[in-house]
Amino acid sequence: MNAHEIVSRFARRIPNPRKGGAVEWRGARSYDSSSSGFGGDGFVGARIYCESNTLYSYGPHFALAHYLGERDSKSFFLKNGDQGQL
Repeated sequence: MNAHEIVSRFARRIPNPRKGGAVEWRGARSYDSSSSGFGGDGFVGARIYCESNTLYSYGPHFALAHYLGERDSKSFFLKNGDQGQL
């Protein structure tokens, strides 16, 4: 699953049946030995995943967005516009 699919499933609040119906999605990181990747470790592609109400990149220290709930059939999110924690 690529980063776009993970973000889309998080935003649409699609539950993962393999995680007991929780909104938890992770993509497989691909490895390219000829590339230094984003982190210099040979892994390429975005490291985006979601657990429950939070979308993360590069681990739990960097939250990209947090689901706040619904109102009038609209989903609300707090999006991180900084380069630090949410």
